[in-house]
Amino acid sequence: MLTNKGPSADFSRHSYELMDKADSVVLVHYLGNERAAEEFSHGNSKLNERVHVRTCPSVLRRLDDKCKTDTTAKVYKSEITQVPPASHVSVLCPRNSKQVENIRFKQMQKRRISHDALYNMHELALDLPGFIHLIHTHPDLVCVLGQKALLDQLDRVLVLDSTCSQLLSYDTTFQLGDFYVSILCFRHTLFKEAPIIPACFLLHERKFEAHHKELFAVCKKLVPSLSRTTYPIVTDEERAIVNAISDIFPNIPQLRCWNHIFRNITRWLRTHGAKSIDISIYMDDIRTLFHLPTENEYNKSLANMKNKWSSPFFDYYQNNINPDIHVIARWAIEPYGIYHPFSGITNNQSESLNFVVKQLQEWHESPLDCMLLSLYHLQSYYMMEICRGQHGLGNYHLHHQYQNLAPQPIPNLTVYSPEDIVQQVKGKHRDIPEASFSEMKQPNMLNRQLSQRERAHCLIQDKRISYDSGLHTFTVLGSENKPQAVKLFPNPTCTCPSTSQCYHIIAAKMYLGMEITVKHTKFNLTQLRKNARTRKEKKSGRKFPRVGDCEVNPAPDANTVTGIGKHACIEQDCRHLF
Repeated sequence: MLTNKGPSADFSRHSYELMDKADSVVLVHYLGNERAAEEFSHGNSKLNERVHVRTCPSVLRRLDDKCKTDTTAKVYKSEITQVPPASHVSVLCPRNSKQVENIRFKQMQKRRISHDALYNMHELALDLPGFIHLIHTHPDLVCVLGQKALLDQLDRVLVLDSTCSQLLSYDTTFQLGDFYVSILCFRHTLFKEAPIIPACFLLHERKFEAHHKELFAVCKKLVPSLSRTTYPIVTDEERAIVNAISDIFPNIPQLRCWNHIFRNITRWLRTHGAKSIDISIYMDDIRTLFHLPTENEYNKSLANMKNKWSSPFFDYYQNNINPDIHVIARWAIEPYGIYHPFSGITNNQSESLNFVVKQLQEWHESPLDCMLLSLYHLQSYYMMEICRGQHGLGNYHLHHQYQNLAPQPIPNLTVYSPEDIVQQVKGKHRDIPEASFSEMKQPNMLNRQLSQRERAHCLIQDKRISYDSGLHTFTVLGSENKPQAVKLFPNPTCTCPSTSQCYHIIAAKMYLGMEITVKHTKFNLTQLRKNARTRKEKKSGRKFPRVGDCEVNPAPDANTVTGIGKHACIEQDCRHLF
């Protein structure tokens, strides 16, 4: 007998049967003290406080369907509001929110390309040529991505002599995952609306200058016009970003975003105990200074503010804001034609980009591969709108002088609106229509979902799979209309580069109605990176960076002049940025 303390001989079971008879009766004999037997907790439960009652299979199936689209809290709350008869409450309702959470976790696991996000990145790089340009995984993750078609648009726009002023912007977005996302945007001045278009993205774990240089080095190679242009770029004045741009593109003037300045000032005032009414007065004074038309007026007004502001705040302004006033104030940015009488100059992205970013932020800890495909679909949406605008369609309207330009052909793609991108990437299941083995639809498909199952759904739905009965082989048209040969017997094989069960194989199995098995690998590259972190090291990608996320330029008289310095110095250096 097994007890909580280990095996015990206090109570045992013995069974007897006749060996010479196949269907003999078995005699079971229990010996000892039956009270010595102990009850164990059910399954993975660590406590045995409640008696386990199995939930009805129909309820589990209902929860499984709801968890495909809704969050754990929403599913649990909707279920407990439906009160069954008192005698059936324990079996017709979820046991607790943990049970719903476990069901949703299994759903999310099924929808992944695999369970190694870093492996998925490399697989997507092969499956989406021209989108992922660079992947570094050691010592820190760095990934540069952006559709080649949009980078070509940027290259052409920079040489346009348009009536609308061009402005580049580069900013880092937080709270998206265990990483930062920095976005380079430009105004498409071919159109009257001058829409803000995301040209490329940088996914990175640390906010190092070398990481930003990786992105700008790729841009320098793929967008030659950036090396010659004199259009300005607006940033948040993060030192690593400023140095990277100055090194790669010394010809590009750098301006500072007003919104970031106002947020930093507000944060400093609150940290030092300023009241809301005092903060409003300070902010009004600073806006007035920034909007002054000449440098002389600015200097006179700033001198007057010394008698109005507190000494600590005046010193803060003099040390952190005033040295960069030549790239902030109205009189400095008006010559570029980008000054706005109300907002000055900002690096705010377009509404569509902000919408997708917000949805990704609401998706707590979105996986790295999910982020990649979300950004891919977003850029596909912008590329389609640009092509439609050049044909006189859509929401973008060409300037009169560009009406006679030869338009690009509209790509034969299926794109999603920004409102639907994240939901599609999360993998809402759709019904699979009947398909004929003899039919294969002509190419009109984009890699639509993150999950392998969803991508396989798309292949069948768009009739991009056929079967050769003579060779016993499936032909599957995947990304970029590349045909892949799939054989399921005796072992599933595919001609694509994937080393795992690819979505071509899954599509063939789904076509035949076969069961899709998911093999869970305990150790993978993603887990290895997480295991390499110290126990006290928090997650990356937060507003306040981790210790070691930012580089420090040592003072000339510092004892340490190599490397990134001590962690304490790094943390102290990072604090003044926020």
